[in-house]
Amino acid sequence: MLFNYYCVIMFLILTKEKNMKKILTILSIVSLTYISAAILTTDKPIYTTTNTIKINFSEMDNHNKDWIAIYRINTSSVWKNVVKWAWTKNRTKGTLTFKNLPAGDYEVRAFYNNSYYEEARKTFKVIGSRLGVNIKLRPTKPVFQVNEDVKINFKNINGATNDWFAIYPANSNNDWKNVIKWKFNKSGA
Repeated sequence: MLFNYYCVIMFLILTKEKNMKKILTILSIVSLTYISAAILTTDKPIYTTTNTIKINFSEMDNHNKDWIAIYRINTSSVWKNVVKWAWTKNRTKGTLTFKNLPAGDYEVRAFYNNSYYEEARKTFKVIGSRLGVNIKLRPTKPVFQVNEDVKINFKNINGATNDWFAIYPANSNNDWKNVIKWKFNKSGA
């Protein structure tokens, strides 16, 4: 920012125009357009799929339509690429949290006043590690009849669209050839 003002002052000193007021006004406007100072940070660079992602923002513009979004890395800042998003709610600084991101490489991006012009970005990664996660699966009853729907209660599943369940013969490994029947987790929980 100081560099911008230094350039304006040097330009004015070196210019011998009679319209100094016009030049100062124009340069001030141009200089102000480059003072975007939005800052984004995450509380850590790598998360697991069960972690809450904590995004800290500061130096936002205080518009009621400033927003922050998560995108997959190397995607353009258009609405169809938004993975998750939230308004900053007229705050110039604060924290937003996001949950249930599938494994992948991401960027959090800041935007002023409902625009798609990116003001800041920060990369982070989500890994699919389930170490230490206590996943619980329980059938709704101990025995099912032939051709009866098998219903399973579950807890601590990521909730990603690519989570799935499978039925295997007892004492078999989880090779695909052993799958009797499988289904995606459509509940998102």
